[in-house]
Amino acid sequence: MNKMKRLIKHIIFRPFYQVKDGKYYANNKIRRFLNKVLYLYHVRKPLRLTHPKDLNEKVIWLKLYSDTSRWAELADKYAVRGYVEECGLSGILNDLYAVYHNPDDINLSKLPNKFVIKLNNGSGTVLVVNDKDKINEYEVKETFKKWAKIPFGLYSDEIHYLQITPMIIAEKYLNENVSISQSPIDYKFFCIGGKAFYVMVCYDRIAGGHAEKVIYDMEWKFREDCMRESVADPSIPKPNNFDEMITVAERLSKPFPFVRVDLYNINGQIIFGEMTFTPMAGWSKVMTQEVLDELGDKIVLPN
Repeated sequence: MNKMKRLIKHIIFRPFYQVKDGKYYANNKIRRFLNKVLYLYHVRKPLRLTHPKDLNEKVIWLKLYSDTSRWAELADKYAVRGYVEECGLSGILNDLYAVYHNPDDINLSKLPNKFVIKLNNGSGTVLVVNDKDKINEYEVKETFKKWAKIPFGLYSDEIHYLQITPMIIAEKYLNENVSISQSPIDYKFFCIGGKAFYVMVCYDRIAGGHAEKVIYDMEWKFREDCMRESVADPSIPKPNNFDEMITVAERLSKPFPFVRVDLYNINGQIIFGEMTFTPMAGWSKVMTQEVLDELGDKIVLPN
């Protein structure tokens, strides 16, 4: 079913784009039209591009009209490591075991028993390996061959993802106290002009898929009022070095009008996750409209 859906989407969206040197391009007139249609379909209301107001609308505006020259580099889960080092934060990078430019190059014998292996240019294209003796190398290679063919970003006009050359990276398996969460807790900082305002905490994530979500402010106050659907406070403990996490997120986000910085905190050690310039492609329906308006109001759009 998913394969059929992707085929239908590809037939619909592919004609709008040109491909040069393996990268996708489309002119802004076409992209404006696509974004208006996609926004209406997903958010169920017209997209205001002339006078954008909320977070979703300004994310799409930035995608279409702002300087996005570094977005592909910083959305690339491998290339972004260089930017983290530029910011003087090499100590928060996860251990990198291997980089493969072709799925056939994957060699499990050279990896530890536990690891995470993923594509650098997408979402959900990740394998969490608890015991490599229980996986088949041929099947792993075939899985990544299929994933590498998915033009992530094509069906959402996130063109910066389409300009990332796909590769595969293997990293250290992050292990955390399972009494709190069945997966490493993901702290997603919403940063505007280099200042963090909210952190979305994702826990109990299914590999490559759904996670439970709650929102805290920078004082670690649970903000049920920020969520569109009612959620109970899971009482996730505030990290002892939460202020340091805020500092890290703000340093990484400083050059940009808006970006979401994702971090982990494993036994008190801050680990970088990724940077996301277009959360939910600008169609987020997790936060209430009041919070989307609040965050949107804080974003100063460049001329």
